[in-house]
Amino acid sequence: MWISQDLIEKTKEALYEKTKDERVLWASPLEIVCLAKQKKCKVDFNTLLRSFSANHCTAEDVANLFNYLNSHGEGNVEREMLLKVIAEPEERKVLQEVKCLIDRYYPKRKKNPLEGIPKIKQFVTRFRNKERHYRSFAIPKRNGGRRIIEAPTQELANIQRLILKKILYRNQIWNSNSSVHGFVPGRNILSNASLHKEATVIVRIDLKDAFRNTKEEMLVKHLKEYFTEKGAKILVRLCTYKGHLPQGAPSSGMLLNFVLGELDGKLKKIAGFMGWRYSRYADDLTFSCVEFNKHTVGIGKLIERVKSMIKDYSYRVNEEKIRVFKKNRAMRVTGLVLNSGKPTISRKFRRNVRAKVHNFVTKGIGNEKEVLGYISYINLANKKYAKKLLRMMEKLPSTHVPRQDAIGISSGVASE
Repeated sequence: MWISQDLIEKTKEALYEKTKDERVLWASPLEIVCLAKQKKCKVDFNTLLRSFSANHCTAEDVANLFNYLNSHGEGNVEREMLLKVIAEPEERKVLQEVKCLIDRYYPKRKKNPLEGIPKIKQFVTRFRNKERHYRSFAIPKRNGGRRIIEAPTQELANIQRLILKKILYRNQIWNSNSSVHGFVPGRNILSNASLHKEATVIVRIDLKDAFRNTKEEMLVKHLKEYFTEKGAKILVRLCTYKGHLPQGAPSSGMLLNFVLGELDGKLKKIAGFMGWRYSRYADDLTFSCVEFNKHTVGIGKLIERVKSMIKDYSYRVNEEKIRVFKKNRAMRVTGLVLNSGKPTISRKFRRNVRAKVHNFVTKGIGNEKEVLGYISYINLANKKYAKKLLRMMEKLPSTHVPRQDAIGISSGVASE
């Protein structure tokens, strides 16, 4: 067990002065810690623990130290601090073993997620009939077909936003995988597409009914790792409808990411091993390859491997939506075209949105919020054109928040 040399020497000196026992001069760091406690010599345990490195100790050393701390009432050592310390080194031979020991001796203290949030507590006491708190309707999909939206009432939506902000974000209940770009602060369709901008081949795979197939029991299982079982079940009851995540609730996107976290990690790892890149935006999975070589696994094998892994996690692939794009034709990722070497909005889509703006301004056809949504989408990859469309909109008085703020033009999130 290694700790900083300076601390070891200072502790040895203090022990020697107190005991006059020469054995302390040759003691191991672990023995120093134990002797210091036995002789009631003051030792800064947090500092000692902070200085150890997992790749310089054995699992047995850590077990002995944790056993000692546990038996001598040092149970206030912070679990999060220990996990942070062992995550520092790049080469960590016994990291998983150490984590298991931390779980054993310093288990997570599960708490009631509603503690300190009276507004949610009050709502729970009168939340009885879910049917009264949702309305279902269909909207047309961009590529045909219809999507069923299950939208919560304004009151329930506000509670779900509160859960998102005060509970899920605060307790870091999210998928931090760098491959995930949907429903993640600071990421969007542009960051997702940019990951594949150098690709010569792109494979897109769609999860069939991803929200509907994310069941209550899956959510409870994951949330129980952070909260009491009762608290986890309350959160799930507030954020699900008819036994699944509703597509239309503010909390659904992040909870979907949370449940898919382990699958994302495995897909990223297997894709890298096969010579591909991986990203996901909501239910849209993208795999890309810059160039084929002897180490690159073929498209067919990649698709079959991915389908098998997805099935293992109780999800399904939409066979009709599997797409393969190659450099000699338009390559699209989350609606953006990549053939120019950077994500762009297609000319056809820009023309269609311009027509919608024109019809709204001159004939009153359409909905301002919907039109602003289209402009916001264009703004992600073509800020200059979005400003042009916004100037057309300014011919009419706004009935909403300032339009620049509504579509994020003033934030400069995208390049021209």
